[in-house]
Amino acid sequence: MGTGASQTPPATPPAPVVNEDGTIEGLPPIEAEPAILDFGFIPPRESRKGAFKLWNRGEKPLTVLMVQPSCKCTTTTDLADTVIKPGEFAELEAELDGAPLPSPRRATIKVLIDGYSRVMELELKGEVAYPLRAPPGYLNIVRGQEQKGRLVVESIDKKPFRICQIQGAAPDFIGFDPSQDEPRAQYLVRWDMAQYDGKPPAYWVIETDRADCPVLPIRVRHETTLPKPTFRLKEYSVNLGRVEPGKPVEVEILMEDPGEAIIAAAAVSEHARAELVGTEMVEGTLHAKVRVTVRPEFQGFLIFPLTLYSASKEMDIVTFGVSRPSSQPGCAP
Repeated sequence: MGTGASQTPPATPPAPVVNEDGTIEGLPPIEAEPAILDFGFIPPRESRKGAFKLWNRGEKPLTVLMVQPSCKCTTTTDLADTVIKPGEFAELEAELDGAPLPSPRRATIKVLIDGYSRVMELELKGEVAYPLRAPPGYLNIVRGQEQKGRLVVESIDKKPFRICQIQGAAPDFIGFDPSQDEPRAQYLVRWDMAQYDGKPPAYWVIETDRADCPVLPIRVRHETTLPKPTFRLKEYSVNLGRVEPGKPVEVEILMEDPGEAIIAAAAVSEHARAELVGTEMVEGTLHAKVRVTVRPEFQGFLIFPLTLYSASKEMDIVTFGVSRPSSQPGCAP
């Protein structure tokens, strides 16, 4: 007669709860691989593509009814009516668009499976960034917040670079002497908005010697810097980068359908002029091309309003950049 302990039979899984409409309460037995689609760093105005594998971990075929991204910044393949057999997967491709300026980027994709009450949510994330970054990408000086602080400025590729100027002035470095120390891949700098007496600039602009990132804008969050959107723009600023004095550059401003034609553009600056080159409507988005020319005699930091006009409305857009001759690469003497 055996002496071993008796074994308890495995518990029977509880029966699924069925709602009045016949759907099963809860999420479908689908496992997403990867759990989060992380695109890492995304250059401004570019996009990244990836794919989820949706594995059927149940015992019955599952039919996809709907795939819906949370915002226009995300596009996906259409899996509607796709049947996923047990132990197999369907591939869901997804593309995440980068914003015009540095910022964290997050989106979700809802997936509805036939016969289940709850919708799956897949997560996508990335960070829109220039080759240089200054996390979190903005200075928060709204009412009641500190008006001074410190900010890390670093290269994504870990290569050394120089900070030439900040807002047209010498940087206030911490632990670094530009006259003696070799360039670094990371700097700690002080910022001070108290000097503007309650009317700070909309952007704190860093000039560097990186050819692929000569101008790094940092958004300043304050009651006075909020955009006043007469037109609905994709981004309420224009980064000219480094421009040649006297040589025109063209920029493209994207907006939702303004309802009436954009007919003119002008630069509110003694150092630059702007003119509208033309407009084009593409899939509900108006592309306004503007030519900006910095006066030949001017060199240095620029920040000014660029005004767009329709027949009855107008709007100022913060525009910034640095005017330097191409014969003077790197930081100007």
